[in-house]
Amino acid sequence: MLGFGIEDVPHIKLAIERGLGNGVGKEDDIRIEGDLSDIESLDLLNELSAFGGRYPHDLYPDLPEDVTVIKGKDLACAEGCVNNSLGNLQIMALDHRGKGGWTLMAGRGFDPETVDALDEPVFLVGPCAVEEVGEQLTQRLGAGNVYLSKECNDLTAIVEAMCHLMKVNPSRLGPRINPIKVWMLFRKVFKNSSHARLVSPLCHVRKLR
Repeated sequence: MLGFGIEDVPHIKLAIERGLGNGVGKEDDIRIEGDLSDIESLDLLNELSAFGGRYPHDLYPDLPEDVTVIKGKDLACAEGCVNNSLGNLQIMALDHRGKGGWTLMAGRGFDPETVDALDEPVFLVGPCAVEEVGEQLTQRLGAGNVYLSKECNDLTAIVEAMCHLMKVNPSRLGPRINPIKVWMLFRKVFKNSSHARLVSPLCHVRKLR
């Protein structure tokens, strides 16, 4: 509906290559029922042509200059580790005046010389980056200077790491709520043994990742 094919969306392409499509390997394998008979007729607003056949989807290109972003040359999923991280980076830097002076790495296939030259705190986003250079950087820079998000699209880990790196209080990222009420809500969550992943209210003062 947005004008993108399988080849345009890396994680869908990878899923099909790994046999996870449940019988769907191309657009023609999708059966459309109802008033619309084919994919071309899904342009409900009749405006795709005005956007060149597909809606724009990338982030607004405004990132803090004091945070270095390194993407892997072999793989760096824009729809996952890259843009989820950069979206949060924009929020914390532009809306909450978060601090820089660190490097964000996502994907797989990093230049060895670039990795060896890193001398500031590093945030590795996703299993690809963690598996490739996590141990190497931890041994050289120390565990206190290497932040890890070990799963794909773990937004809790991304927010907790960035809050500590950028000194942004996580309670300011949402609606302003009385601190006492916040702690009461957390107490209720833990009392009910929730398995939801929650951002720690103290992640800006204590390194958790």
